[in-house]
Amino acid sequence: MAEYMILSINPGSTSTKIGVFKGDKEVFKTGIQHAKEDLAKFAKVGDQKDYRLQLVLDELEKHGIKLEDIDAFAARGGSLGPIEGGVYAVNDEMLNAVVAAKRGSHPANLAAQMAAEMSKKNGKPAFIVNGPTVDEYDDLARLTGLKGVYRKSRGHALNQKEIGHRYAEKQGKKYEDMNLIIAHIGGGISVVAHRKGRMVDASDASWGEGPMAPTRTGTITLVDVLEQLKKGVDPEVLRSKSQLTGGWTDHLGTDNGMEVRKMIDEGNKYAKLVFDTTVYQICKFIGAMSIPLKGQVDAIVLTGGLSNDKNMTAQITEYVKFLAPVEVMAGEYELEGLAAGVARALDGTEEVKQYSEKDIFSDFEARHDIK
Repeated sequence: MAEYMILSINPGSTSTKIGVFKGDKEVFKTGIQHAKEDLAKFAKVGDQKDYRLQLVLDELEKHGIKLEDIDAFAARGGSLGPIEGGVYAVNDEMLNAVVAAKRGSHPANLAAQMAAEMSKKNGKPAFIVNGPTVDEYDDLARLTGLKGVYRKSRGHALNQKEIGHRYAEKQGKKYEDMNLIIAHIGGGISVVAHRKGRMVDASDASWGEGPMAPTRTGTITLVDVLEQLKKGVDPEVLRSKSQLTGGWTDHLGTDNGMEVRKMIDEGNKYAKLVFDTTVYQICKFIGAMSIPLKGQVDAIVLTGGLSNDKNMTAQITEYVKFLAPVEVMAGEYELEGLAAGVARALDGTEEVKQYSEKDIFSDFEARHDIK
C-alpha cells in the first residue's frame, strides 16, 4: 500500500477530532476542544464550519504539516440518506444534503463541508467513509408489526466496519469473506451481524433498541412507554432517556464505567445488578445476531471503550463462547477507519461510490407490493 498522507476529520458536539496518517502509521491525532461560549456565538451548527476549519488548519501548522502535504481528506459522514457501506466521493449532492440538514442538524454534517473546502485549496480528493447512515439490512430485518414503520440501521458503522477489517486482517482473511458478530460497547451499544462485508441486521443503537447502555434505556415495550406518557412524563424526557440520559445514567447517576466499577468494588449491590443486567442483555442480542448468519459465525468481536473492562468481557465471553470464538479489540478506531478506507480507495482496492439521494424504503415497498 502506498504511503498516502491522509487527514481524517470527525466533528462532534464539543470537539473536532482529527488525525493525520501516512500509510498505516499515525503522524498525529488530537481532539480540538470547543468551549461552550465559542459555540454559543453561532446560531446554527452549520454556521460553525469556518470556525472549526480554521482550528484544524492551525493544528496542522502546529505539527509542521502544510495543506499541500495532504494527499486526500477523509470525512465523517453526516445526516445523509441511507447508503451502502464504503467510500464515497464528496460530491455536490452530498454537500447539498449536509448543508440543508433536513435529516438532522449534527456537527458531523460539517465534516464533508470542511473536507471539500480543503480539497478546493490543494486540489486533492475528499471522501466520506462508512457514514452513520449506512444501511445494508436484509429485507427480512426491515418490516415491523406496525404498517409503514420500518427498522433502520443505526449502529456505529465506522468503527464496526473498521474492526471487521482489522479482525479479518489478523486472521489473514478479507472482511468481505467472513461472518462476524461485532458488539460496540460504549456510551451506546450496537450489536451487529456482518455477513460477508455487509451489516445485515443490528440493534438500533441510536433510537433505543438493544441492550441497556451507559446513556440509553435499550429496548422497552411500547405499552410501558405509553404508561409513562399517561403518567404525564414529557415525551422529550423519554426521548432523552432513550438516547442520552437513560441506562446507567438514569439508574446510577453516571455513564462512567470506572465510576460504576468502583461502586461495585465497594459493595454497591444496585450497581452490580445494573452492570450484570447490561452484560446479560448484550449477550442476548449477540445470540439474536447469530440468526441472520444461520449460526455460521466465524467470530464474536467486542470493541468500544467499555471493552477495556476485563470483568465485562470475561462475563460476555462466558455467556457466548459456545457460539464462536470471542476476540476483544477494545477502544474505537474511527479516525483510523476513515484513513484506512480512503487509502484503500486511493490504492484501487476499494470502489469509490457516488452519493445520491434515494429512498430505499419506497424501493423496499415496491419490491414487496406494499400498498
